[in-house]
Amino acid sequence: MSWKCQECGLVNEKDSPRVCEGCGKADLGVLTLLVEATGKKIRMSVDTDVGRALLKSLAGDDARFASDPQFRVCRDEGRGAWLIRADASATNPTLLNGKPLAEEPAPLAAGHVIAIGSRKTVGAEKLRMVVCFEG
Repeated sequence: MSWKCQECGLVNEKDSPRVCEGCGKADLGVLTLLVEATGKKIRMSVDTDVGRALLKSLAGDDARFASDPQFRVCRDEGRGAWLIRADASATNPTLLNGKPLAEEPAPLAAGHVIAIGSRKTVGAEKLRMVVCFEG
């Protein structure tokens, strides 16, 4: 599927990663996290720290499992990807597709599930959020 670069106007044939072949500008669109329990969404177009304060209005009581911040979602224009990075100070681990995040940022793809785990109960997941993209 082709796309037109907002920066230089070139029509690009390569859809993924969405980095313009003419000017090198990345078109990462808007990342959306859909909270499974409530159906509410967080829409991001810039680097964003996600934690208890942000999640409280979206996830209700489950936000208590999150720290402030819990993780950071950021753009990597060189790779043409959105990344997630856990915050080392978080009380409970951030999980990506059921596995704790490593120290290095991990790329996000549509359908990935971000959750908050429990240091006490293995396999317990809270605040499940599905990654979606717009644009």
